[in-house]
Amino acid sequence: SNAQRGFFDFYKEYSDEIKAMHALSIAYDKLRHNLVQQRNRIHSLLDRTFPEFLKVLRLDTKSAAYLLSKYFCAKHFLELDTEYETKELNRISRSQCGSIYLKKLQRHAKESIGIKLDKTEEMAERIALDSWLALQQVVEKQMHKTMKRLIELAKTTPYFAILTSLKGISDKLAVLFIAETRDLSGFAHYKQLEKYAGFSLRQSQSGQYVGARHINHIGNRRLSCILYKMTEETVKNIPEVRVKFIRRQLLKRNYRKNVVAASSKLLKLIFALVKDNRVYEIRKREKVPDFFYLEKKYAALKASDKVRFGKQVA
Repeated sequence: SNAQRGFFDFYKEYSDEIKAMHALSIAYDKLRHNLVQQRNRIHSLLDRTFPEFLKVLRLDTKSAAYLLSKYFCAKHFLELDTEYETKELNRISRSQCGSIYLKKLQRHAKESIGIKLDKTEEMAERIALDSWLALQQVVEKQMHKTMKRLIELAKTTPYFAILTSLKGISDKLAVLFIAETRDLSGFAHYKQLEKYAGFSLRQSQSGQYVGARHINHIGNRRLSCILYKMTEETVKNIPEVRVKFIRRQLLKRNYRKNVVAASSKLLKLIFALVKDNRVYEIRKREKVPDFFYLEKKYAALKASDKVRFGKQVA
């Protein structure tokens, strides 16, 4: 184990609020995994009965949950009352999903490759689907309750306002980041936090052989996931982070690796704000060195790829 090889963390006492946040963060992550599991089960069932449903509606929408609570085979969608269901979908989705989606589902249902079930099989699948939908609803409710309490606790810390001042970092991401790091003042340097998340680089060496550098991946997996999402969003909005990302993309395009590389710039910025105890004030882009030059060069690269391959790159 890591402890046997001499790797360990010094024990530190945290406040009751911080310990509660950390416990809730772990619970939230487990609930998230449970939610993914339920959706995968629903996905698997639809793959057998009506796979085209997934082309029209996402499983994480209320409209999909409502329709699946009543219909799940292709023939069911051909027989539904379009006028009534359109009204219900408009009410549930706030007019974002209506007759257009139902018509698409019915069009797909006519040519569906789904398995035709007899009455006994259909009954069994209906019971199974109702179970997955009920579990999904319970998990979503508990996740909402957990996140609400997490936000209440996070607002008592000095870090919440700082993190949410960065455009792209939502309340949810800020809360989970605070809960996993516990106390940012406990880190002397942003590189320590980068290592804790498993985003530091390692290099294999033996004699005269020197291997390529790789991302470590040995760290807090929950924190690494949160930090990746934070960087992915701030790369679009924060000039200091975006410049690092674009420079990497221009050298060699690898979206995930370059987002991870840009995370160090984000952490450095967060630590500077925490040290000065101030919120982020976005700099004018012309004051960020080479910003417009890099943006122009990157836009030209994406445009050339769109012409060659017929698609937009990241």
